[in-house]
This record gives sequence, structure tokens and C-alpha cells, in this order.
Amino acid sequence: EIAASGGLSTPEHVVEVMMLGAGMAEIATGILLQGRALLRRTLDFMERFMDEQGYNSVADFVGLGVQHIEPCDTVEF
Repeated sequence: EIAASGGLSTPEHVVEVMMLGAGMAEIATGILLQGRALLRRTLDFMERFMDEQGYNSVADFVGLGVQHIEPCDTVEF
């Protein structure tokens, strides 16, 4: 299981880290900066996102972005 934390402050951040493999996202930074309303905005965003993209559950998109990660030694700078 992977958990993501540190600097997550938007609903989009939560979806991004989940697509990169996190089964859990901790948004304390966002809550400190924006208040508890961020929790509701994030849940609403995720429900819309899943509906628009045709996902039935969070498990349908967790880790989908991992296939696009390149090992550091194969990336040209």
C-alpha cells in the first residue's frame, strides 16, 4: 500500500497521486490552508471525475499513471 502526503492542497492533487499508485492521500496541508471545506470539495470532485471518466470505484484508476514513469537512468537531461 502506498500513501501520499506533503503539500497536497487541491482535489486534483489527490487524483494525481492516486493515479501514481497511492491508495491513500493525506491533505493536511490543504486543510490548514483552506479549511475543512476542502474535504467536501475533494469528495465532490472525485465523484464527478469518476463519473465523467467512467470509473466505478477508486480502485479503477489507482496506479494507472505508473506505466508512464521512466527510471531516472533512462531519462535524458
